[in-house]
Amino acid sequence: ACKIKYCIDEDGNVQRWQPSVYPQMLLIGGTGSGKTCAMHTLLTDLSLYGWQVWVLDGKRIEFAGYKDWPNVELVASKVGDQVRMIHAAHDLMEQRYSQIEAGTARISDFEPLVLIIDEYATFKARVTLWYKTVKPKSGPTQPPVFDLVADLARLARSAKIPMVIGI
Repeated sequence: ACKIKYCIDEDGNVQRWQPSVYPQMLLIGGTGSGKTCAMHTLLTDLSLYGWQVWVLDGKRIEFAGYKDWPNVELVASKVGDQVRMIHAAHDLMEQRYSQIEAGTARISDFEPLVLIIDEYATFKARVTLWYKTVKPKSGPTQPPVFDLVADLARLARSAKIPMVIGI
């Protein structure tokens, strides 16, 4: 089973994430506390394991160097691209669920796709402002993408789509 090293704790112990056991990871900390650095470590190790990775770069520039990294399929730094990435991940999850329900696939048939969402609070604030400029007259008052993120957080693990969220 894949065990991804992501940091060394205050006692000098290496901490590892095992996505097959704990498919969702939440990194919480103040500004400059090392959340993004831990995500960089996760990303590089995941890519070395051959896992596909999509990154939502809330700060817009923290993951720019990974755009050509092996197995990093997507680094979304602009708000519109970030929203499209969440929609695409949700669509993939729904497609995988449909295949399982139809009996045409099993969870073990799918390659893992890890979603890394850095600076969720910044993403949320930027999307809220952006949505005001693109919201259709009869559209919902809140950006629908937030419901998709919540849905992914609850359900994506069963479609072999682990998530790492930093806030």
